[in-house]
Amino acid sequence: MDLSSRLENVAVLGAAGKMGSGIALLLAQEMARLKLAKGCEKCYVLHLVDVDETALTGLLSYLRALQY
Repeated sequence: MDLSSRLENVAVLGAAGKMGSGIALLLAQEMARLKLAKGCEKCYVLHLVDVDETALTGLLSYLRALQY
């Protein structure tokens, strides 16, 4: 199984923490890179899970701000 296949459906538990947010960012970047580089029809899904809903909202704002 290659990296592209392994990244099709990934979940990050504790995603709003320091380590989790870094992992989420790197995974999102790699998924985007694979999608754009190969021009493939694969769908990559990243699930972000945390017990603190407010922190997750902050994480999403952080990730959206970095995409531009």
